[in-house]
Amino acid sequence: YSTERFSLIGDAKVGVERYGDIELDSDDPALAEPKASDFDNESLDLTLDFAYQWELHRVSLEGRYWLDSTLNTQFTDTGLGGLREIEGATERETISIAPAWNWQINQRQELDVQAGWRQVEFESDLYVDYDYSNLVFNWAYFLNERMRLQLQPMFSRYENKANFAVTSDTFGLEGGLIWSVTEKWQLNLLAGSTRVYTEYGGGGFFVVNPDTGLIEFIEIDDQDANGFTGSAALTFDDEYHGFSFNISSRVTPSGDGVLRQTDEARATYYWKPFERIRLDFDARIGQSDTTEERARDARDYSEAAVRFGYQFAQQWWLSARYRYRTQEFERNGLGEGTGNLFNVGISYRLPEEVL
Repeated sequence: YSTERFSLIGDAKVGVERYGDIELDSDDPALAEPKASDFDNESLDLTLDFAYQWELHRVSLEGRYWLDSTLNTQFTDTGLGGLREIEGATERETISIAPAWNWQINQRQELDVQAGWRQVEFESDLYVDYDYSNLVFNWAYFLNERMRLQLQPMFSRYENKANFAVTSDTFGLEGGLIWSVTEKWQLNLLAGSTRVYTEYGGGGFFVVNPDTGLIEFIEIDDQDANGFTGSAALTFDDEYHGFSFNISSRVTPSGDGVLRQTDEARATYYWKPFERIRLDFDARIGQSDTTEERARDARDYSEAAVRFGYQFAQQWWLSARYRYRTQEFERNGLGEGTGNLFNVGISYRLPEEVL
């Protein structure tokens, strides 16, 4: 629903995934062959977005409830299972609220203020529940119709819900530009620095040494760390095909119970040779590590996927996808692994007159 000044938009997505066959190729004889049904999962994504515009200001509020499988959410975060055991699909539940305010200061200057709160809970004991809140200011100065400069101060707080309580406060500043080179090409550049202050409750925590199998107590004092953050993106988009290439370095909340520094490069491409047919390609490579110097846990990962989609009726789509994944943990005993997935799917969207 929308008027000249007001809009209220809701969106609901429901997904069901069923696995017919799982094959395991492992050097570990103790690793049991999983059942295909262990990977079956459902997803639910509900959003409600309110916005109001007047004169030089715009305010908005978005609420979201998202239920999905860790198979889909944790690959670029914690990894999947540490490779010492195979876990099927388990639920990750996310509730978030995000208010925002935009102020058109004058013809050349604009200010965006965005806040957010997120609560994440896991069904599996392999992951750690957490709360995450953030506040971002984005000041933009328009040099001309195609180019603007940006300055982004930000603050965030991460709090896990484990026995080894961790609270991390992050302060950051980034600057850069957004350049619409042509109507179809755009270049985004941002670079800056962050400082992370981390407090540990209880003075430490117990871990299992992967080499000896013995339980050890790791004593960790409160600490702070500096890091580089930034991103560069080049995009092209027209009626029949589009391309994007992005590299980024970010401090992100994690289901590991701590903040992680994630460096990633990603490329996407789509092609619409006919009105009802679309081909998509998506590839990424990255490394994720904790921000704590004394508790490093680096992991390399890569992923490539190709998808074919066909709209066979007004509201119906048929798709087929192949995806390849690989991950390698640098700590001894955690190992490396690869995965191949082929699936077919069918989707339906309600007509606009119903929505």
